[in-house]
Amino acid sequence: MELVIQNLEGHGIFTGGRDELAGANLYEANLVGEDLSGLDFSGADLEGADLRGANLRGAKLHDTVLSHAKLVGARLDRASFRGAKLCGADLRWASLVSAHLYGADLRGADLRGADLEETDLRWTNIAEAQFTEPVVRLDIGGRSIHIHGGRTSIGYTTHENREWLEWGPDAPEIGDMGEDMPTWWGRYGPVIKAAIAAVQG
Repeated sequence: MELVIQNLEGHGIFTGGRDELAGANLYEANLVGEDLSGLDFSGADLEGADLRGANLRGAKLHDTVLSHAKLVGARLDRASFRGAKLCGADLRWASLVSAHLYGADLRGADLRGADLEETDLRWTNIAEAQFTEPVVRLDIGGRSIHIHGGRTSIGYTTHENREWLEWGPDAPEIGDMGEDMPTWWGRYGPVIKAAIAAVQG
């Protein structure tokens, strides 16, 4: 079935098969409420696109440009955004359950109200991103992290955010969490600290 996509001004920018979207130029595409589940947008340019309420469950968006895209209320469960650029994207109230954002760039993105349960945020750049307080859950390196405005829990261990931000891998409190924790904190600590800083604003 042929897919016809228009931009926000109503001009046609793409006509083709649903299997021809990888690498497509879809700048400022109007895709409000569209069912795009399972499609491959890898390498496509969707900068400034309007995807409010769109269904992108299980879609492949590797290295896709989604900077300043509107994804409010979009269904992004199990979608893969490896290496995608989502700078300044509006992801409020989006569902990102079990989505893969490994290595994605989320600088300045708005994630307030987004469902991040079991979302993979390893090596994701979340500098200046906005989150709802609390961030329900992040799963990084085999551990579950719950970030709140004043405190963060890693597994069953909870401390004040200021303490997590101060501690390095050699901190006694980190070592007390398990034999492998200093190495784990050395690898994932910077990501968690960036997330804490983003939540605290």
